[in-house]
Amino acid sequence: MAKQTKGAAGKNTGAEKPKNDNPAADNQQASAKDNVFAAHPKLDVYYKTSDGAAFFTPNAAENHAKTLENKKVTKVTK
Repeated sequence: MAKQTKGAAGKNTGAEKPKNDNPAADNQQASAKDNVFAAHPKLDVYYKTSDGAAFFTPNAAENHAKTLENKKVTKVTK
């Protein structure tokens, strides 16, 4: 479920969350967020790209996003 990248973990589209009538999908997204924070308990924020990759710094996320069609980076907090 969670996509692993160098020094990061997490999965989501990074796009604005559309209304979802599927509670299981919401749980999966929350679970991915929880997995990043569970793996890194001292972490308060990470940055997620549209392909679901998670990064510790905004610069790393922005550099990765340059290679994607959707270049959006989302700040995720605990």
